[in-house]
Amino acid sequence: MKKVLTVLICSVFIFTVSKAQDQGSSSGSPSNLHFGLKLAPIISWTTAEIDGLENDGSSVGFAYGLMMDFHFTDNYAFSTGIELSHRSGKSKSDSLSFKYKFQYIDLPVALKLSTNQIGYMKYFGKFGFLPGINVKATVDSDPGEKDTKIGSDINTFNMGLIVGAGAEYNISGNTSLMVELLYNNGFIDILKTGNQQLKTNYFGINLGVYF
Repeated sequence: MKKVLTVLICSVFIFTVSKAQDQGSSSGSPSNLHFGLKLAPIISWTTAEIDGLENDGSSVGFAYGLMMDFHFTDNYAFSTGIELSHRSGKSKSDSLSFKYKFQYIDLPVALKLSTNQIGYMKYFGKFGFLPGINVKATVDSDPGEKDTKIGSDINTFNMGLIVGAGAEYNISGNTSLMVELLYNNGFIDILKTGNQQLKTNYFGINLGVYF
């Protein structure tokens, strides 16, 4: 089921990109559509509402993927893309500690608000949502086993609220370097059980290039 959903979300993204390219070409304004690549180190953690467990700090992860901005004015854009994020979180009880590790295919959906270009720089803010599909979930327990699969206990869909701010440095034409500080606040329980809750959150530094 997860593989089918992954293929579906990728197909929708490719279809959206193709339609946007067609519209841009027919209108004579292909520069309204900007593509890019990004890599993001992230600091992730989980918030747990589980009897006998408490949060035990954050972990370093990363995300990478494609970016797409469709500008409907010079200062406003629909920002999306497709990316793979590796997140984790720690919790502990009296005698055990756990480290959860998750992989998600994410499809950000956000409104991007940009300033006019100042010299070579342009500054922006972003807010929106981060729907995702879980493709892998494991847990390490100490003492205990490593990389125990827990995918059957994890909801396929996840959703977070994203807020970001950053800057773009124009090199030439549509080519720009980008840096962004992004916060993802997960607000959906990732566990299938209804009486306990576990949510995933992260801070990330998006480093990318637009073409």
